[in-house]
Amino acid sequence: MKKQNGIKLAGRLRDRRGMSRIVGILLILIIAISAVIFAGYHLHNQKIAREIGCMTAMDTANRQLADAYLFSNGVMTKEQAIEAVRHAMNGWDDLCPGGGTVYMLDDPDGDMPYKILCGMHCPDTKERTRANANYVYETVCDRVSKERAKGIEFPESVTMTLNGEELTAVLVSFDQELRRGTYVTDGVEGVVAYYGISGYGEFADGYGLSEGEICYFCFADENHCAARNPIRGWYGDAWGNVMVD
Repeated sequence: MKKQNGIKLAGRLRDRRGMSRIVGILLILIIAISAVIFAGYHLHNQKIAREIGCMTAMDTANRQLADAYLFSNGVMTKEQAIEAVRHAMNGWDDLCPGGGTVYMLDDPDGDMPYKILCGMHCPDTKERTRANANYVYETVCDRVSKERAKGIEFPESVTMTLNGEELTAVLVSFDQELRRGTYVTDGVEGVVAYYGISGYGEFADGYGLSEGEICYFCFADENHCAARNPIRGWYGDAWGNVMVD
């Protein structure tokens, strides 16, 4: 009888140990899942906070620009406009709390000749793509010119910072035929930039440009694409033109 009671007791202890392990595993899983959910919720809230902070900063900066333009009696260059806002806002590069690249753009249809826009948070995704593309294009043209002056005939890449992240524009030998955003383009992800140089690869004639000049450029983010060459100018869906040659 004692032996049977001992066996029953041992069985109960094993069952309890087994149940304890299961309960422990379940608790660990619950904690892990809760941590993942909390982290995602926290990151989402941070993203929203940065977007709201950027909208507030851009609104304030544009108000400061309006005041400066008024005091200038309507005579102000873009450089003077940037400096006026920089002085009023105690900086320029850090206007966006999320690290977005900030631009002073021409605004021929507005009350003022210029407007301020964030390359990361501007709600108009096409305008945002166009602003970023133009900045990358001008940076590539400037850097390639400087590299060629050093004796590098066809610089293979140009690296810069765009919206707080490193972006490398890559030299290509032919039109990439990218006309839409990378989200809907197979084989391409994220933010990309390409450029062609007159005299290199299939750009032998360079659309009539002198050898060494940038004759092809393409920038695309997840939403839209902006490309250009000397014949067509800017094209791609950021410009409402997705025709493929």
